[in-house]
Amino acid sequence: MSADYFSSKTGADFTSRLTEQAKNLTPEEMRSLELDIFKPLDFYEILFERMKAKDKEAAVSHSGKPTDQ
Repeated sequence: MSADYFSSKTGADFTSRLTEQAKNLTPEEMRSLELDIFKPLDFYEILFERMKAKDKEAAVSHSGKPTDQ
């Protein structure tokens, strides 16, 4: 899910979904809210990044030098 989920919505449908307080958020505050809501749910991206880092670390430790992957 995109981090700009809320900001990409327009019209009455979008504004009817927001609370009155959310309608008063600055663009920066809205972006932070979106990241807080959606980024932690991206478990597979986090897992994939950790697996890549471990693989790269293992390649370095076995060869004694960094690999170009």
